[in-house]
Amino acid sequence: MRNLLLASLFVAVSFSVTAQSTSSTSNEVQSYQIMKEQGTLPTNFQFTNAATIFAPSLKDLRESATNYKQSGGCGCYVAPDATYTLAMAPNDDGSTGSLSIPFNFCLYGTNYTNLFINNNGNVSFGTAYSTFSSSPFPSASYVMVAPFWGDVDTRGAGTVQYKITPTAMYVNWEGVGYYSMAVDKLNSFQLIITDGTDPVLPPGNNIAFCYGDMQWTTGSASGGVNGFGGTPATVGVNKGDGVNFIQLGRFDQPGAAYDGGGGANDGVSWLDNQSFFFNACSGTNIAPIANFTPALFNGGGGACDTLRVCGINDTLLISSLFLSPEIGQTTTVAINLYGTPGFSVLTNTPGNPANSTVQIIASPANAGMNTITYTATDDGIPAQTTIVNLNIFVDTTGLSAFNPVITGVLDFCDGGSTTLTVSPTNFTSYIWNTGSIDTSISVTNGGEYWVTSELNGCFKTVMADVVENPLPTPAILGALFTCSSNPTTLYIDSASLYTSYTWSNGSTNDSIVVLNGTYSVTVTNSFGCTATSPSVVVVNNNPTVNITGNATFCQGDNTTLTAVPSIPSGATYLWSTGSSSSFINVSSAGNVWVTVNYNNGCFANDTFTVAVIPTVFGSQNVSICQGDNYTLPGGLVVNQAGIYIDTLTVSPFGCDSIVTTNLTVTPLANATITAIGPKCENNSVVTLTSANGGGTWSGNGITNSSTGEFNPAVAGIGQHLITYTIGGNCGNLDTMIITVNPVPSFSLAPIEDTCLAFRGTIFSTIISGSPSHSYYWDRGDVTPNLYNVLSGTYTLTVTDGNNCAKSIQVFVDNMGDDCNIIAPNVITPNGDGSNDYLVFDGLEHYPGSSLVIFNRWGNKIFESSDYQNNWGPKDISDGTYFYILTPGGNMKVDIIKSTVSVLK
Repeated sequence: MRNLLLASLFVAVSFSVTAQSTSSTSNEVQSYQIMKEQGTLPTNFQFTNAATIFAPSLKDLRESATNYKQSGGCGCYVAPDATYTLAMAPNDDGSTGSLSIPFNFCLYGTNYTNLFINNNGNVSFGTAYSTFSSSPFPSASYVMVAPFWGDVDTRGAGTVQYKITPTAMYVNWEGVGYYSMAVDKLNSFQLIITDGTDPVLPPGNNIAFCYGDMQWTTGSASGGVNGFGGTPATVGVNKGDGVNFIQLGRFDQPGAAYDGGGGANDGVSWLDNQSFFFNACSGTNIAPIANFTPALFNGGGGACDTLRVCGINDTLLISSLFLSPEIGQTTTVAINLYGTPGFSVLTNTPGNPANSTVQIIASPANAGMNTITYTATDDGIPAQTTIVNLNIFVDTTGLSAFNPVITGVLDFCDGGSTTLTVSPTNFTSYIWNTGSIDTSISVTNGGEYWVTSELNGCFKTVMADVVENPLPTPAILGALFTCSSNPTTLYIDSASLYTSYTWSNGSTNDSIVVLNGTYSVTVTNSFGCTATSPSVVVVNNNPTVNITGNATFCQGDNTTLTAVPSIPSGATYLWSTGSSSSFINVSSAGNVWVTVNYNNGCFANDTFTVAVIPTVFGSQNVSICQGDNYTLPGGLVVNQAGIYIDTLTVSPFGCDSIVTTNLTVTPLANATITAIGPKCENNSVVTLTSANGGGTWSGNGITNSSTGEFNPAVAGIGQHLITYTIGGNCGNLDTMIITVNPVPSFSLAPIEDTCLAFRGTIFSTIISGSPSHSYYWDRGDVTPNLYNVLSGTYTLTVTDGNNCAKSIQVFVDNMGDDCNIIAPNVITPNGDGSNDYLVFDGLEHYPGSSLVIFNRWGNKIFESSDYQNNWGPKDISDGTYFYILTPGGNMKVDIIKSTVSVLK
């Protein structure tokens, strides 16, 4: 955007700081960014050492020193120069450490000499804030002065710089981007705070908000998209007590829309090149804040409180805005023109903000210096007043060639737009009454638009009236209902208002002759605006009519017949009785007809026959089942047998009748089911019985619907609804719930005792079933487990608490291959350590085994009652020896008799 017509004073000084970053602080910043991106950042998060984390490096200082240049004008915004200090390294949501200022800054009655600069567009007192989504003021949570509290991110672009003088502090956010590292839009703004006496601000003020080009409002972590939307940025001052505050506005959109600090959210371009001065020392009521277009710096004299008009008959429009800092107040402005010729007040509207427009037409009668005094008073307690003296210098010797012109199409159709352009486009600056500072604006509403241009210190306003022309509103007229094959003419209302016609059938005349179908027309009015009429449907079918009513009625009574045409509108009636009404009353039998006529020549006929029914006498025999009710013709409900007589006012034929009813009651069949107890899923089929036979059985588990066979295995585990139904007249049914319980589930685990006592163990484990369980083994035991069992097959039957039983067999094999005794047939007791002894493999399983050895003559040469595989004498001669091995232990194993050969 271009520089707005502002008046400003520039002051700049410089300091320098250096700091170092550590890996721990880097990790903290990295963790912070992850939590911010994920939306899990704790409320009021504080960095452990913000001053160290965000302190600028020497590299940051070198880079920032060459990035900016000072701009001229009368606004209070001034870009940093070499006297400024870089507040923080490029960062997101960072803060400085506590900074000392050499003067008392008064904020709502409290003097502060220390503060924090927060990256997110504010300074705070008492503590730093990393909060990136702003809150509206007042707030009890923040003590801050906020020229633009939003999610500033300088990692992609821009810097935060400051300087401190003995009586003032300047903080600039220069060309800063928004989260996350976005650089497509940049903001430049400045905060000035003083001790209240520094001449950099108008007398009596201690705060200034100064703005350059403002392009964004919201970062993505605050719900913004491309810099707008989401949580709005807040501009103002907050004491932190939830009561005292200033809120100039909350901004969440592009453009220059603005309706005051307490209205709807505003457009950020309204802040472009603006300057706001006020005093926030008072704890009661703050005076209205002034804002002018062209902008002024009413500092007590000089060029920045003076506007110059440089040509006779040149026009200048001055718009003022006085904002009451306290939301809910109303400000009234008194404008004193001192009777100056050519000066007039065009508008002056009180409110918050209060708005006014003053027009100046330069002439010899007002040449020279003139003064306009604005006195703005709010209705606070106590009321406060702001006085602004504006100097207007009419220079009749000024520029004669200063002639800006507005060009563009000055009218458009409703819903459209047009573009207005001021030319030439090389003047110093421009400001439109829409707030735009560009040379062109897009207009979507009719009205007066003006632009003030500046050239060489001279100001001139030119105006243009833009007309928003109405769209035509055509309506199709004509006979929309005609008889079959008859055409009708459609035409346009107020046809003289339109310059062209295009019908949906292609015709360009102001009327068309058509048959059945749907039609619309597009017209153009004298302004060149077009619109299309709603569609109309032309019906060319013959109409019909139907006579409705009772075709019968009682003798001495009458009936009402009504003609119902297919097209009610415009219908007239003629009955055979001569009536012209849409309905007639008939009291005699016969044929009745009606003819319906329409003004387009169409007609329709219908005939209706009515009959007279005499009084009827009758009787009836009715039988009901026991428990049923019967409604007599007269409406009485009965359930007992007997004879009933009804005199009816209205019979089924619409006439009086006397009806005799002979009512009999038949008992219901007895379908009571004989109850049975719960069944087990492995029970055999059971046949169900009932009091009376001949019915049908149904339900889960019924395998024969005639005999009532119920199979628990088919039904499955659970509760089953069994129904027995006796059909026919006065049949009946009964139901019964049969519970099928599961059989217990268990497992058997045989532990085979091989090579010892040849007696194993069988363990049972209950898996499921209703407690308690009983056990029965086929050998008579009633314990869960079976001990000391020999090899063989065993069966366990388990019965649960539902008396459901299940049997499982298991086989126990106590004799395995590892119990065999393997005898050698040769030993070589020669002392070489190999095969020196008579060793029986497997003998260790038979403790206490005895061995007797004989030579070939039958003489016993060795005997042991507990042989340990240790016979192998070296002094024995070669030959064949006989032995008898008797295995020990409890296992039933045969005695081993064999021979062994001894070789040396």
